[in-house]
Amino acid sequence: MKNARLFMIALVSGLCCAAPARAIDSSAGTGAGAFMKIGLGSARAMGMGGAYTALASGADGLSWNPAAIAVSQQREVSFSHLAWLQDYGGNYAAYVHPLGQNVLGVNLGWLGADNFDARDAAGRPTPSQNVTVNDTFLTVALARTFFAERLSVGGALKRVYESNDGDNYSSIVADAGAQLRLFNNSLALGFVVQNSGGSSDVVRTTRYGAAYTFSQYLTMAAEIESPSDNRSRSRLGLELTLPEEVLQVGRFALRAGYYDADDHGTNYDDGLLKDLKLDKTSSLTFGAGIYSGEVFGYAAGLDIAIAPYGELGRATQLSLKVAF
Repeated sequence: MKNARLFMIALVSGLCCAAPARAIDSSAGTGAGAFMKIGLGSARAMGMGGAYTALASGADGLSWNPAAIAVSQQREVSFSHLAWLQDYGGNYAAYVHPLGQNVLGVNLGWLGADNFDARDAAGRPTPSQNVTVNDTFLTVALARTFFAERLSVGGALKRVYESNDGDNYSSIVADAGAQLRLFNNSLALGFVVQNSGGSSDVVRTTRYGAAYTFSQYLTMAAEIESPSDNRSRSRLGLELTLPEEVLQVGRFALRAGYYDADDHGTNYDDGLLKDLKLDKTSSLTFGAGIYSGEVFGYAAGLDIAIAPYGELGRATQLSLKVAF
């Protein structure tokens, strides 16, 4: 157990120093399907700064790691609503179904915006032009556990579709991931490669991370994200939990995260960010969640998260998960 804790501390220290210098990446903005990096599908993940590859589980974890569904022992549905930036946002729905030793999962995410900020070739706004953006992804995944549920592996096929002011694009890509649980499930390691293959340059993302549960009250996670269209970035997450036996009505969690984001300036318009002293913040995330094993006979969880983006505003996400 002591070795596991030392491993986690060393990993967190390494991740904090792992990101390269803040320089403009020559490949930035060159990939298709970049909307899939936003993190639609899990408010828990968003609240923990996106450090979720090792922790992901069930239907809301399917968009992070296909191996996340492998330990599901019940059918499960998940719904999320994301309000992102500049009136762009969307919804997510997923379903997980155990099939003997295997687990099947499907999800659908759709995002978009109407009356988008359109500009001509000289950069002048054209407010009379109605520009719509519609982005979707549909995933089918299969996962399984090995070695008494210590190792989970999963794979998925995903259809990516973009429609940006009449310019349409679609492709079929693949995800592959794994999770390893050690020391009586206290330490979890995760790895995933997302959006491989395809007919053109869909943004491919590699994630690897770890999570350590110090007790039933505290979990810490760390991760490195390496997209094909930008530099590698570190993510850190912390979750404080009051267990169900303490509250009697359910399990309650408070979350905070750090993301190695670029500086997005100061927000002068959002009153909530000013009141919370987060108007200059671009790297921190916050969240909360409640879970109960008895909601009209079902197990259910509700999560909410907020992520300030400086001058760009803030993103919020709400997720609901039900097992039956």
